Amino acid sequence: MHLLSLPTELRLPIYAELLVLDRPITLGTGQYYPDPRYLWTRTKGLDTGILRVNKQINREAMPFLYSNNRFAFRDMPTMENNDYDSEAEAPCIAAFLRQIKANASLLRHIRMDMKSCLAVPIWTAPEGELVLAQQWIELLGLLKAACPHLSTVEMLSEALNGIFMLDEPDMVVSLLQLLHEGAFKDMTSLEKVVVVHEMPHLCEEALADRETLMGMLPSSVWDIQLTKVPAETWVSQDGRIEFETEEECRAYDDAWWRSEMEREERREEEEWLEEYYHRRADPCWKNDSDYD
Repeated sequence: MHLLSLPTELRLPIYAELLVLDRPITLGTGQYYPDPRYLWTRTKGLDTGILRVNKQINREAMPFLYSNNRFAFRDMPTMENNDYDSEAEAPCIAAFLRQIKANASLLRHIRMDMKSCLAVPIWTAPEGELVLAQQWIELLGLLKAACPHLSTVEMLSEALNGIFMLDEPDMVVSLLQLLHEGAFKDMTSLEKVVVVHEMPHLCEEALADRETLMGMLPSSVWDIQLTKVPAETWVSQDGRIEFETEEECRAYDDAWWRSEMEREERREEEEWLEEYYHRRADPCWKNDSDYD
């Protein structure tokens, strides 16, 4: 039975089962995966092959992938201390939006890093003179143009990167105002813009600082959430497993590389033997001394 022989009300749940996850789809760049498309194609639980069956199924199923999932974009530096490099590449979400083209209009929920949003670190900027990085100015313009139906935007801030300093409310409000004026105030579809601020410890002072900031936000769509930094994990080079310790991750990676090398050696040996027997069976090569 062909999928299109089923009524539409039965096909739609099938699309949802194959293309919608109950967790964010995390895409990012880094030392091993400089192209966000790499992790996109290896996300566990997604069966995007159905999108290639035919044009009608692609047209029916595509909205499930982009509208019903939450996309999280992580920008990991490829070398040390390049978070504020003026020549740094644009956040990986920009590359993703350009890659998916018109499908960007289907996006509803995104999360992205804030750490590269300023041209210079917040602690070195003159008071009241915060400036967005050029790549973020371009990104905000791209979001406005390409994603007219966004419902929620989450921006991740880490306490250690100094972008979002709870004890400096005026600086924080100036930063949020720049982001608001740069894009979010003109995006009428937005229901929530949430700054998710990760901290090593949630103390009463931090909670009080948050309450102060809540009364100074650019508009009612903004919110601030304080979360405890999750335990550090290490991801294997094949992108499949997370480890609690670096030693375990390195041991796995070493074993994986050995396995890959052994598999390549076996493949080369099998190809050589196949060619060997092929030539031995060929009268023209029967006496070839190279195969004796």
